[in-house]
Amino acid sequence: MDIIKKEPFIQFLKNNQFGYYGISLQNNKKSDVESIEPIAIVAFVLSKMHEIDTNDKELYISKILSKKIDTGAFFTINKRTSVWATAQACLALNELECEVTSYEDSLMWLCKSQNMDGGWSYNGNFQNSSIIHSFYTTIILKKFQGIYNIIDGVLSKNIKYLKNIRDNSNEKATNRLIALYLLDVLKEEQDKLLIQAILINYMKEVITRQTDESYMDFDSENSYNYYIGFYFPSSYLLVRRFISPSHLFSQFLIRYLIKTAEPTGCWKPNMPNQSPTSWATALSLYTLFMWEADCEIKNLNFQLLDRKDIVYKLTRELEKIKMENDFITTCPLN
Repeated sequence: MDIIKKEPFIQFLKNNQFGYYGISLQNNKKSDVESIEPIAIVAFVLSKMHEIDTNDKELYISKILSKKIDTGAFFTINKRTSVWATAQACLALNELECEVTSYEDSLMWLCKSQNMDGGWSYNGNFQNSSIIHSFYTTIILKKFQGIYNIIDGVLSKNIKYLKNIRDNSNEKATNRLIALYLLDVLKEEQDKLLIQAILINYMKEVITRQTDESYMDFDSENSYNYYIGFYFPSSYLLVRRFISPSHLFSQFLIRYLIKTAEPTGCWKPNMPNQSPTSWATALSLYTLFMWEADCEIKNLNFQLLDRKDIVYKLTRELEKIKMENDFITTCPLN
């Protein structure tokens, strides 16, 4: 099910140089690329899509490792180090099959940067924890569970933190969904009714806040909410663990990506007045790639509904749901 021609978007990722916003392998010696996140995201996605050859792989590994400092941490914008930048860099290096000895100190830095409550803060200086900064950190550390004793202990603390977020009905639906996803990554058993309730809450939030023209999931209180892993259009990468690719909400997300794709082969962040970026393009393209793969695995071949029809039908379905004490009695998740 090839719903969009991917070649222009792949070329955008490979060829464009936007400083903080991306990386061009042809200009890989350029010094103004200070932030590791877009480089790491692009490398990870292109590798997952089998669009990186051996030479490019080595260039990406070299570029990423050049942003690591003596502590093992990685640079983000303005040459600051951060938890999410370090976790994203490690995830990309792992995907590129880089020897773990090259970033083992980075994994240890992440472990040592964990807060007492089991979460992480922006720069690893033991400030208030944010679920956003646990996102890539949990994913990369899970890959080394059972290999390093220190990581096993860190993940045990992190599980408690994630469960507190997931089970807190006062938390934002976005945060609870991320916690739900990460606990599934960690293979923690979860109550099916609670899973359904969190998904329904998130769907209601999305559909309530969207308009016919666009949907903005930008939270001014947490300006990084859109960036690391929770760029709204890519939330299919989270909900796909729990709902079918043919579900109305899955179709809604895919329709959004199709609608917002730029003719030049890129995507903009889902925020006002933004230019195209490599990270938004990479996450959007990877979302479509995984959705099509899910459809193929499940042997699904169906026509995407019109966006207005999707919104109408999904809104009607959500209105039927009865919520009591954060549990639901019915749920259109099949």
